[in-house]
Amino acid sequence: MESITQNSISLVLISEKFGICRLKATEKLPEWVLSSSIFSITRITEELSVICPLNIIPENIKCEKIGTVSK
Repeated sequence: MESITQNSISLVLISEKFGICRLKATEKLPEWVLSSSIFSITRITEELSVICPLNIIPENIKCEKIGTVSK
């Protein structure tokens, strides 16, 4: 019989509002993303996705509001 150990994960809700930006797959990571202390980046064949605070996303960048996130 195999023993299974479960680990506990603590999550903290971040009060800032976040958005997800879907950029072209070939784009480099924009400099404005790095101005935040928290962000998430995912690159797949079809796009480069960035989740970051709404207040750092330039107005000319298309994004969806996703509300709050946890860390």
